[in-house]
Amino acid sequence: MPDRRVLATVALTVTALLGAACSSGTDSASSEALKAGTGFLDGGVLDGKPYDGEEIGVWTLATATWSKYQNEMSSEFESLTGITVKFNDIPEAGWTDKVRLAQVARDSSYDVWEGDVAFKGEYDGRSAIEPLDPYVTSSVASPTDFLSDFPAGNVDLCTLDGKMVCVPEWSSGPMLYYNKQLLADAGFSEPPKTFDEFVEIAKATKTDEIAGVCETGSAAQNLTWDVYVMSQYFLKYSDKEPPRGVFLGSDWEPQFETAEALEFGRVYQDLLLNYGPEGIANYGYVECTRDFQQGKVAMWLDNDLYVGQVLDPANSQVADQVGFAQIPCPPVNPNHCMPAIGKGWFVNPNSEKKGPAWEYIKWVTSKDATTEMVQRGNFYGGAIRQSALSSVSSELPEDLATALAYQKDHLNPNSFPPIPELVQLVIGVSDTFSKIIAGADVQDEFAALNAKYTQTLQEGGHLK
Repeated sequence: MPDRRVLATVALTVTALLGAACSSGTDSASSEALKAGTGFLDGGVLDGKPYDGEEIGVWTLATATWSKYQNEMSSEFESLTGITVKFNDIPEAGWTDKVRLAQVARDSSYDVWEGDVAFKGEYDGRSAIEPLDPYVTSSVASPTDFLSDFPAGNVDLCTLDGKMVCVPEWSSGPMLYYNKQLLADAGFSEPPKTFDEFVEIAKATKTDEIAGVCETGSAAQNLTWDVYVMSQYFLKYSDKEPPRGVFLGSDWEPQFETAEALEFGRVYQDLLLNYGPEGIANYGYVECTRDFQQGKVAMWLDNDLYVGQVLDPANSQVADQVGFAQIPCPPVNPNHCMPAIGKGWFVNPNSEKKGPAWEYIKWVTSKDATTEMVQRGNFYGGAIRQSALSSVSSELPEDLATALAYQKDHLNPNSFPPIPELVQLVIGVSDTFSKIIAGADVQDEFAALNAKYTQTLQEGGHLK
């Protein structure tokens, strides 16, 4: 399973959580005659080996599992297409600088690369994105229903200014883990159906030995993800284009001083300080995982990355008591309350082998390839196709399969605005909530953050 540190790049500072219009590439798919190639929607070859003998460079972020599986499985792609794949698995420590330098230098030595969907605006600002609509819509290059098998929210995450800039590779969204026995002992026969019930259960299950809820409180691992997840049950969703993101209104105005945001901040502070583990300010995902596995936490609202860990009987004392659920979207945000982080496959606009590059993307995101990688790593965020998720659902606990399906159907594609100032905005949120869980006044901290957001957005030309 990918290390949380990988996702941190997207969720900003979870190491670091985590423009111009799509001017970087021309419609090169139409200007260079695409050859009929492999479709891979169902794992089969459509039209032989039109790129036989070509070699492509694929840049991935090195992980212990995900990129390893792609490398191991690429022999199938090479056999089916005759295209040789040269992987460059780049360590996380050097990933950001290497990608940035290559993009600025218009490096053509790589053809396909995986990028964080949250940073698509930044990539585009460096003219590093090849628009993919000509490939997707080409009757020669792609099956007519190529995108229909991807959840709409994930396709939206790969869209910028109305243009498709990547193909979803994986995504991770919210997941509520709960201890069935601890809830039952407190008189609850099922998980919460509203956020108010979530708060009620957290309070009812809290004892001297048991935390009612665990969340990331450590500024070192960044608590921004948990803040984003919970905020969606209080703040109205904005679907105006381009996407504004969490905590921003339809005209870019910051929302921290609204009544809804202030209520959220106070509820969040109360939950973590009074019903979380002692010393919550030092808690990261490792500590929450550990406490949950040891039966010391009733509920844990995070993302779906830790399913394999909590179900592993070798390490989890509560493997037979774990329940999975989603808190249903609230009336104020009925359809898009699930923030998502993840990666997409991009084509290098400077590549001289865009046709073979597209063939690789079709293969690596196919139902068969994604299903196999999910099964190898127990990483269900990799079930990026609906058909792949259906394929692995029979192997999952029923409540987990249901929770994953709900998440994919209610993704918020606007969690992170595709603007160069994204990092500044998210760091501001992290710093503010670090102070809040240390006991600072919510209204004072939100007023200061609102002013910082306003200044940043004005300087960036987004807010007048």
